[in-house]
Amino acid sequence: AEFEPWNHLVSLVNSFGGPERFNQRVEAVNLQHFDECVEFLDAAGLTSASMKVDDGFSESIKAWTEVIRILVSSGGPALFLESLQGIVVDDFLKVVSLLRQAGLARRLEDEDAPEMTKRLSFTYGYGESAGRIRNEMLLDFVQRVIQAGGFHAFWHALKGVDLMKLKGDLHCLVVIRQKLQELIAEDWWLAVHDAEGLEELLHSHLAERKRRADDLTLRQRERLVNRFKEIG
Repeated sequence: AEFEPWNHLVSLVNSFGGPERFNQRVEAVNLQHFDECVEFLDAAGLTSASMKVDDGFSESIKAWTEVIRILVSSGGPALFLESLQGIVVDDFLKVVSLLRQAGLARRLEDEDAPEMTKRLSFTYGYGESAGRIRNEMLLDFVQRVIQAGGFHAFWHALKGVDLMKLKGDLHCLVVIRQKLQELIAEDWWLAVHDAEGLEELLHSHLAERKRRADDLTLRQRERLVNRFKEIG
């Protein structure tokens, strides 16, 4: 029993290819922090005690190697943890997927990108400067959303808007505003809040036809419709 641990150690050394290969592997490990390394491997499911599927061990090692490579090349684990502090990681990953669909996440290799992503990213390209431009645009967008009262208020305002027609609609509103400023001597914005007066103004000037003296105003028409509803 006294020599059993040593026998186990000899068997372990032989299983690694003999003393020389075993020493090479031991020298590559920082034995001072060996316990912490084992804890890391255990958390990753890479120890014999934490491994769930033997057949997927090689794939797990490849996946963790890629994760670590990405973390190291992207600022290290400290930046990663600081960026994710206080948020649900599952939600974060879904948001990244949405950014990729919107063409706002810069890809490493554009040739493998889906066609929609290529079209969305085409204007700004795939380089570092292009990514910086998209980040600045996204930051400006987020600031505008915050100024509008937050995401819910912003979305409520845009929910019924056809964004494909928004540019034309805004141009039309600019034309109407300019025409109102020409037709109204006082503050034209006050006329916008006077539904009846605005309706008469648009009807007589913008439509280039004069309202007849016996035409009903907007309020009179509403009253008439309500009266007809009461009669049935």
